[in-house]
Amino acid sequence: MIEQIRDLLKATDWQPFLVHRTDGQPVPVQHRAQAWVSPYGRFVYEKNHSELEVLRPEQIARVETHSLTFKEIENQTG
Repeated sequence: MIEQIRDLLKATDWQPFLVHRTDGQPVPVQHRAQAWVSPYGRFVYEKNHSELEVLRPEQIARVETHSLTFKEIENQTG
């Protein structure tokens, strides 16, 4: 899942996504600069403006991307 997160963060067509922790807590990634993958393969994210959290791969249950509906695309593009 770390590779999937890395790919989502590098994507040219940026989309917010949600990382589900194994403890049940969701981690919403709303902005590309809010999260990154360390060289050691850990998911690092900004919980708030003064706190970072680091998750090991085994602490990540799944990654959820939001698929846009046709209506959402139509609303964004006119």
